[in-house]
Amino acid sequence: MSYYFTRTTKFHPLYLFFIFSCVQLSAQETSPGFIVTIGKDTVKGFIQEGTDADLRSEIIFVKSGTSEKVTYSRADLLSFGFEYGRTFESFRFPYTGNEGEMIFAKKSLYGKITLFTAPKKKQRHPDIVLVNNATKETFYLQEPEKITVETDKGGIAISESLRHMGILKLCQRRNTS
Repeated sequence: MSYYFTRTTKFHPLYLFFIFSCVQLSAQETSPGFIVTIGKDTVKGFIQEGTDADLRSEIIFVKSGTSEKVTYSRADLLSFGFEYGRTFESFRFPYTGNEGEMIFAKKSLYGKITLFTAPKKKQRHPDIVLVNNATKETFYLQEPEKITVETDKGGIAISESLRHMGILKLCQRRNTS
């Protein structure tokens, strides 16, 4: 009988691993930060961490002094940021649909021109937003679209659209005048 008792009360290392893994998954990491609402009110609290691609479309925010989690989409906020300096702003990307796609883009460089990047999940290159801080002109750059073209021999090939080339020429023309 004593053998049965000792055998059933020992914890196998896999049990401990499983228990700690469940605790890790249930506790999502948050960091101190702020949000700026459409009404230009700044609210301090905690923001759930994620990759830039995860934070492109929505964030989970907990206001200081409460435990209620609120999910904000791109249209609900002007910007948000973490206390350690990682900040995002909301932009309407003009190339998708009639209304355009709203995105949160991370402020990557700041100077005469501010560079914002907005990575997409499962894509190589991020969308890029450039803002001229003197004139407030905004330029949007996207990864070229894949298009199907017919070859000289009647076959079909996949190529990249050259639509972005006109945008780059527009940037150069405005820069020289």
